[in-house]
Amino acid sequence: GIASTAAGRAWWWGRYIGPAGPGVAPSAASPPGPAAPFPLSPLPIAVDLFLFGNWVDVTRLEGAVSGVYSRDAITITRGRSPEGTVTDPTGIGLTLNNRDGRYSPRNPNSILFGQIGRNTPLRVRVGNDVRAVGEVSSWPQKWDTTGRDVWVPVVASGILRRLGQGASPLRSPLYRRLTSDTINTFDFVDAAPPIEYWPCEDESEATQMASAVGGQAMSITGSPEMASSEVFTGSDPLPVVAGSRWTGIVRSYPTTNIFEVQFYAYVGSGGITDGSIVLRVRTTGTAARWDVRYNSAGGGTFTCLGYDSAGVNIADSGSIPVTGGVNGIRCHVEIRVQPSGGDADLDFTFGSLETGTSTTGGDFAVGKTVGRPTVVQVDPNGNAADVTVGHITVWSEWALLAEAGVSAAFGSPAHGYAGESAGNRISRLCEEEGITYLRVPPIHNSTPVGAQRSEPLLTLLQEAADADMGVLFEPRDFLGLAFIDAQGFYNRTAAVTLDYPSHQMASLEPVDDDQATRNDVTVRRTGGSSARQVLETGALSVQAPPHGVGRYDEQVTVNVETDAQLPDQAGWRLHLGTVDEARYPRISMNLANQAFATNPALSDQVRALDIGQRLDVTNPPAWLPPDDITQAVQGLSETLSQYEWTITANLTPESPWRVGVYDDTTWRYSSDGSTLAADVAASATSLSVATPSGPLWSTDAGDYPLDMRIAGERITVTAVSGAASPQTFTAIRAVNGISKVQTAGAAVELWQPATYAI
Repeated sequence: GIASTAAGRAWWWGRYIGPAGPGVAPSAASPPGPAAPFPLSPLPIAVDLFLFGNWVDVTRLEGAVSGVYSRDAITITRGRSPEGTVTDPTGIGLTLNNRDGRYSPRNPNSILFGQIGRNTPLRVRVGNDVRAVGEVSSWPQKWDTTGRDVWVPVVASGILRRLGQGASPLRSPLYRRLTSDTINTFDFVDAAPPIEYWPCEDESEATQMASAVGGQAMSITGSPEMASSEVFTGSDPLPVVAGSRWTGIVRSYPTTNIFEVQFYAYVGSGGITDGSIVLRVRTTGTAARWDVRYNSAGGGTFTCLGYDSAGVNIADSGSIPVTGGVNGIRCHVEIRVQPSGGDADLDFTFGSLETGTSTTGGDFAVGKTVGRPTVVQVDPNGNAADVTVGHITVWSEWALLAEAGVSAAFGSPAHGYAGESAGNRISRLCEEEGITYLRVPPIHNSTPVGAQRSEPLLTLLQEAADADMGVLFEPRDFLGLAFIDAQGFYNRTAAVTLDYPSHQMASLEPVDDDQATRNDVTVRRTGGSSARQVLETGALSVQAPPHGVGRYDEQVTVNVETDAQLPDQAGWRLHLGTVDEARYPRISMNLANQAFATNPALSDQVRALDIGQRLDVTNPPAWLPPDDITQAVQGLSETLSQYEWTITANLTPESPWRVGVYDDTTWRYSSDGSTLAADVAASATSLSVATPSGPLWSTDAGDYPLDMRIAGERITVTAVSGAASPQTFTAIRAVNGISKVQTAGAAVELWQPATYAI
């Protein structure tokens, strides 16, 4: 059982757990001598469940009785497959000993009754090295015919599994911000949640406007055009008033002598009837009514007027000046009334979402009291037609809606956060949903994305990752998400370098196929235009074999900010889809192998290998190309048992992620269409190179040496002469061990051409 102490320590089936996690039992006896390292001793595997508020080691029961069966290896999968485009949830498979029924969640005699169930956190460690964390969603009960062997085959999954299970769409960015528990932290000054909030995002057949905060629905008289206006990108479709009348009752609350009413509005470019009351607020004060009136002059303006209970005008903010008028302008309107001496002080603010600026006018209702709002009405006179109104809020205190209200920048939820970077969107959504998140360094300015729509959380997260062409994945050591942007893959150095002759890998199997080939790519922007890029010439072009491979077309929709991003999106996807080299889908490494047992540093590197990193293989066998094999890690799987620890990396070619760096002589521009002008013997060091189009090769001695490729042979060019085509190249031959006769017409290319990054 468990016995807790005041210090938070606990005994668990004979193993001591300290406040910060697994430790060793305190004892006056001398500790045992150091054990031989794995693989001479069993791998120190530990399985922890999060129980009683702590991670508890359940690897053993009492004494030497196994809590986790070693007869079945522990398996871990993370990331995506070599052929996959979307990250799969982390999977952890293991078998628990259930002979005493402790892992039967509904068994009242279990010492874990009430502690285990759906989504109990579980982690696997090797010593203190956490290898995977997941949630146990089911506890299947298994036993043999004798009833002596009872077990639970557990499968724990990462958070992606739960996020993808029947997820409802998230509400609009404006709705989420206005109902957020973190509202004080972000957009408001000293703001409690609104007293009333009518989003007006109801469906087309709705007959009332639902409250988002538990108040009464706003009633409707007439026929508004429900869900017909999409002018606010941070909102679901809103209604056009169309001469209808809306009435919202504000529930009673303790009077604070200050209130604000805020709403979003869009008057059509043709304007509406002069003098229309767009919104009216009635109060308990002697300043009993406040009207937002539309004035048609000057392209349209708004004025806020105050009246007493007899209908006498007692305050006038004056027409708020807006360059060009309010017609055709998305705006945020705010009425704030507070006491000032013995008067009611009006501040009336108009904010333009087009310019990100706001203007305030005001007045004093002399000798009048503020009271509290009781009724909010939209178009009470029924004469406003082409005006969209939505997200009506009532506040009991000063709730200056700053960035959320009028900003024209990417930070504004009213704009659906359009223009924020993919990494920042993922970070923000995770923070809003309480998901632990890691942005993998180095952190760059990732791709600006388009407006956030009402979609399930996982859809929005993956959409942002896809727009950037980065990788969203689950970290190894905590339950949450991580993101590597596309720039994080650029020019990476190898995290692990394996030597083929040293037998450091269990498998090395190249696949020369068309799995990833895409040579005709069209990219569409969500709600926008499209761009197409086609590879017309070359080994992987759309030409028929043998001059190409035929057409492999693909159409992708991405939620980027602007149509101007589409050509680069299409070009980079074409670049990734026309990598002219073999794939090495998986490379496995068994850390029990002598090559690792005798090389602890290499073993540590393999253990630390993670998604997004680079793995190299040097000195490949003679039947493969002689160059180093460089791959990008997309996913990992592990098999752990007492005397085996196999780590398999899921891989894709790393070479397309090598991009040019400004002012770095490693990277050079290539001329276009250069070929050998004549046959060249295997030992010849002088080559005649023709360049029929494009600029000639530099003859400046400072530009050399320079490595180039001819039919798989790597040569080092030490000098170029000649002011016209063909030019003479002086070269060192067979740099990569390829020595052969080269024939006229063979392409002459840079060994490492400069590729523009996206």
